[in-house]
Amino acid sequence: MTDDAAGLERRPRKVPDLEISQIVDGYVVYDPATDRIHYLNHTASVVLELCDGELPVDRIVDLVQGAWDLPERPVDEVEACVARFERVGLVVDAAPPDHADDGQAVPGDPG
Repeated sequence: MTDDAAGLERRPRKVPDLEISQIVDGYVVYDPATDRIHYLNHTASVVLELCDGELPVDRIVDLVQGAWDLPERPVDEVEACVARFERVGLVVDAAPPDHADDGQAVPGDPG
């Protein structure tokens, strides 16, 4: 799996306690953990809403493409948006690690 493909399998989830207010041109998001305010345009607002911990980034790309009836998948744009959300602490990856529940012993694990 390439790094790009691995990135598209991430399942971003909004962090708890965000205060989200809808405004005319998107969202204002206050993060009490960092005491920062973020202004999101309509597209970024939709991407944030889709960060539910269940949808992989690849599926979010498809949903954004469909929402705006785009001729091409906006992979780079959605990936950049999610990466920025991760960088500023609005989302975390909810996908389990690759080795979780694969039935293989973990070195140093007694069981």
